[in-house]
Amino acid sequence: MVAGDFFQAVRLGYDAYFIKSVLHDWGDEQCVCILDNIRQAMPAHGRILITEIVLEPGKPIGHPHRFIDMEMIVSLGGKERTAEEFDDLLRRTNMRMEQVHSIEGSFFSVVEGSMA
Repeated sequence: MVAGDFFQAVRLGYDAYFIKSVLHDWGDEQCVCILDNIRQAMPAHGRILITEIVLEPGKPIGHPHRFIDMEMIVSLGGKERTAEEFDDLLRRTNMRMEQVHSIEGSFFSVVEGSMA
């Protein structure tokens, strides 16, 4: 674990970068900045592992993911995202989404990305 400001730069050269419950705090433009800084730090074979709630289309209005999404919008200006929205953010930073890994028994999933 390394302290720092991911809006400025990210430490160079790790094989994998792991962020949890970060992107849902921010709007799309701030997320692009964070992800772009990570991409610039990653080696060509690197991976990014993003642990967040991944919204699934069709979940009922009363599902906890929807309440958490509303809380993020109102409290912080961020939002929970679908797999397609994570894919879009990664593409905007010249990365690609490899897959989404559900974590059984948890609201969270791991979005795995790599260099495009």
